[in-house]
Amino acid sequence: MWETCNVDRLGIQSLKTTDGPAATFDPKLVDRIERVLGAETKSKRSHVLLAPTMNLSRSPFGGRNFENFGEDPFLTGTMATSYIKGVQSQGVDAFMEHYLANDMETRRFNMDEQIDEQILRELYLQPFQIAPKADPWTAMTAYPKINGEHADTSKFLVTDILREDWGFNGIIMNDWGGLNETVKSIRAGINLEMPSPPISCGLALLEAVRSGAVSEKDDVDPAVKYLLRTLARSGLLRIHEAEEPMGKEEFRATARQVATSGIVLLKNNSGLVPLEPTTIPRLAIIGLNANSPTTGGTGNAIVNPYYVTTPYDSICEAANHYIRT
Repeated sequence: MWETCNVDRLGIQSLKTTDGPAATFDPKLVDRIERVLGAETKSKRSHVLLAPTMNLSRSPFGGRNFENFGEDPFLTGTMATSYIKGVQSQGVDAFMEHYLANDMETRRFNMDEQIDEQILRELYLQPFQIAPKADPWTAMTAYPKINGEHADTSKFLVTDILREDWGFNGIIMNDWGGLNETVKSIRAGINLEMPSPPISCGLALLEAVRSGAVSEKDDVDPAVKYLLRTLARSGLLRIHEAEEPMGKEEFRATARQVATSGIVLLKNNSGLVPLEPTTIPRLAIIGLNANSPTTGGTGNAIVNPYYVTTPYDSICEAANHYIRT
């Protein structure tokens, strides 16, 4: 489900992927946390971190909004660039997703988004135009149709813009189960079908080559080239040693700093915060999330934390005996 198949005959190992997000407006801090994520990915013997998500949070209907950097395309591209550099500094593949306009969950596999080309370039494409400066090893197409055509079958988006205009030279794969047509996808520039084992690019691709609908030289060989390049970068063309377990205390401290940095205080009337326990006779902690906090998003991008502290327990601990419970 999460990795490619071995090619034992040639000594090529499988490429293993995993998920993980982060959010702050500080590029240097993003680089630090992504070095941590890169190291953790490596410790799990994974080779590709399926992040960053580079879509725009323009609507509350985006089910992956919790992974995004916001609604501003320049901010998203800038943060994603630092993210990619940090992860790949650890010898782990970072991953531009979801290309393009993956902004809504309802009927996301087949919805048809009509987007004017100027808006497409100024908003939705801009993050993906900025981030290739960090030399990401992989990109992934999104599920929806853009102006009548699925992203994975769009030569305009995949080859003309991403490959030729921006010079991206990594693997381009489809989102899980989102490779829509064998011939159109491979000819548009898709290099790898996920998940494994392949359906559209297995026997169906072999038949397309034999019938002449797909060119082995012009379509298949370039896909193999991009895949082998990423396998080489990930060290999968040689014997892969098991990684040593990573120390986690330093990682937790960095994650806490990033989480703190990601909090934005919009208003502070009369300097109300930070609170001074010695001047407060009573403090009410209101809401279900005080004891049952939401620690992250759900779905395939869910990340289980090493530990969880609740707002209620943390406030009580900070205030100690000053608060009546």
